[in-house]
Amino acid sequence: MVWSGEQRGFAVRTFFENGRSFVATQRAFRLQFNLARHDTVPHRNVIANWVRTFEETGSTLRLRGSGRPKTVRTPENLIRVSEAIVQSLFCTKTYSSTPTKL
Repeated sequence: MVWSGEQRGFAVRTFFENGRSFVATQRAFRLQFNLARHDTVPHRNVIANWVRTFEETGSTLRLRGSGRPKTVRTPENLIRVSEAIVQSLFCTKTYSSTPTKL
């Protein structure tokens, strides 16, 4: 589930105010945001992650991943990719049309 910044901040603040109690934080969260008895509240691991992130960075927002950066779909990139696909198909057809010696 995607939690808003307001919800994350409330959970972290309530966690510290309630003596680092996950259950008390979940109960206060349910009351604050008018959630029914069986509606989803943040799991204790999620709250712990928010608290750890807050202590390390001063924010509850997620840090950007360190993985491979996304490429941008510019007209130049689209042309380059389509040319590479056409070239690949041409090479495959040429290769498969030549007789093989087994």
